[in-house]
Amino acid sequence: MVRCTPLLLSFVLFITLICFSLLLSGQDFAVTLRNDTLRGKVKIMSYDIIDRIQVTEGKKKSHFTAVQLKSVQVENQLFGPVRTEYGYQMMKLLKAGFLSLYVGRGPNSALYDVQYLVKRDGNTQEVPKLSFKKSMADFLGDCSVVKEKITQDELGKKQLDQIIEEYNACRMPAQANIRPSVTEPTDSATERRLMALMDLKSKLEKSTLDSRLDALDIINNISEKVKRNQTIPNYLLESLTGLLKNTPDFQSDLEKVLTSLKSPLD
Repeated sequence: MVRCTPLLLSFVLFITLICFSLLLSGQDFAVTLRNDTLRGKVKIMSYDIIDRIQVTEGKKKSHFTAVQLKSVQVENQLFGPVRTEYGYQMMKLLKAGFLSLYVGRGPNSALYDVQYLVKRDGNTQEVPKLSFKKSMADFLGDCSVVKEKITQDELGKKQLDQIIEEYNACRMPAQANIRPSVTEPTDSATERRLMALMDLKSKLEKSTLDSRLDALDIINNISEKVKRNQTIPNYLLESLTGLLKNTPDFQSDLEKVLTSLKSPLD
């Protein structure tokens, strides 16, 4: 039988603390808009409008949309919410600063292979495969030095990291290498509309309603107009309402959609 001397106990405690620290540092987490940190198993679930995130803490499971979180860490990789023309997606953060570099998924793809540039004010730009010079010069036009270098072919697609570094030094010289940051979305009317549409769509996709496909087509049409800040024609809302009338299971979600679409933009 081994005798537990004070020295041995101290050593065991020291090793335990180190192991716990290493385990904790590699643990998944999610940071909410209120800066609350939830630690546990984090799972990102891809949706065509707004990604959803599940955080499992022991036996407790919490669910969020991408617009409700500042960032998440999954297997030591930091993700942040980025708004694209397709909606909100949780993307991998590759390079952080006033201008950050993310990589996300393309439409109907599970691969993270599409690069996005995100400014701290929320403006985004997919790194173009074509017309790189013009697109990047326009997007980064608020820094004349970087714009000029791109226009004069001093900086091109192969120097993307240098473009980001020089732009950050130009815009925020005292904060070019500040802590990693992610886009912090606001809970605006646009996001609430998209969330309401997504909830109704998810429920319809699981149903056996005869008019399901027609209703899904209308929801997709409305979603595209919402993302482009376009006016929603009354005939679309009337058609959707008509297709789902006398269907109690969908009335609550339909009402949320109609209410959100009638509310003013923030």
